[in-house]
Amino acid sequence: MNSEIEKVLSKTFSNHFNLTGLDWSNLSPVVKLVKHKKNSVIRQADKIETNLYYILEGSTASILFKKDKLVCIDLCFKDEFSGDYQSLLTQQRSGLEIRAITDSVILSIPFDGLFKIYSQKPKIEMERIGRISAERLYILKNKEVIDLKTRSAKERYLTLLNQQPELLQKISLKYLAAYLGISAESLSRIRKELVAK
Repeated sequence: MNSEIEKVLSKTFSNHFNLTGLDWSNLSPVVKLVKHKKNSVIRQADKIETNLYYILEGSTASILFKKDKLVCIDLCFKDEFSGDYQSLLTQQRSGLEIRAITDSVILSIPFDGLFKIYSQKPKIEMERIGRISAERLYILKNKEVIDLKTRSAKERYLTLLNQQPELLQKISLKYLAAYLGISAESLSRIRKELVAK
């Protein structure tokens, strides 16, 4: 099993950061390949994040509750990293809960173990990983803010539908609606309009 995890780690970090030639054998024993059922909690709220998650199959949501109202901060899909990055970097408790919103297979990577692996490469390469990660996250979040301010919920839903058509059929309306910032009823109306066309 460890050799399988080593291969996945090598491929993942090579694809995302062009990082090759690292020895993953020290990390692979502590990395967990976890199957999560739909709606199961990956990381509870009010905890300090200690892991980075990589989605091999399925999808996750970063959620919190405000006065019993579900707020969805982020949706992540196959071949993407997921988790509570702010808590991971600051090592402070967070109100975010990370939840599998479809049946999912996730690689749970301990952050402290990852740092040991990073020390195998020169500092400049590790800074490149941090820079690339920060740039990608900034671009993603900036695009989400622009879309939220300039595009209708219907337009944003259509974009998601084009990007993840199969998965969106499996995700509960409540998560999609919360992510789009509308009620489940409004999203249901949008879907009916699209089917009617």
